[in-house]
Amino acid sequence: MPINILVAEDNDINRIMIRKIFQKTGINFDMAANGEEAIKAFENKYYDLVFMDIEMPFLDGFEVTRKLREKYKNQSSQPFIVALTANSLSGEKNRCLEQGMNEYLAKPFSVEDVHTMIEKANEAYANPEKN
Repeated sequence: MPINILVAEDNDINRIMIRKIFQKTGINFDMAANGEEAIKAFENKYYDLVFMDIEMPFLDGFEVTRKLREKYKNQSSQPFIVALTANSLSGEKNRCLEQGMNEYLAKPFSVEDVHTMIEKANEAYANPEKN
């Protein structure tokens, strides 16, 4: 199933690396350079899957996730949000999940990691009662 993907990442070098990884997958995606851009992107298009950097200026990934969860709370489906962070401290994954994100991906990540998250998002849409 084709899905709309948004990547929200503020770091220029990380955006270049992420763009290269996604280009290898052949999957189309849009980029947002900060949390405000991520929110604005949803004004024009619904994204099924969001790769969300945690630490961004203006609105961090947690704030964006809260706003998206609120915006789509009465909808039949919610965006599948994957936390992106370089912080691999113990408990960080749980913190992200508690803040409303569906999954957690530590940077740097691979093409295989992207495919895994797409599969998980597709599974979540196919079986919404599990989420």
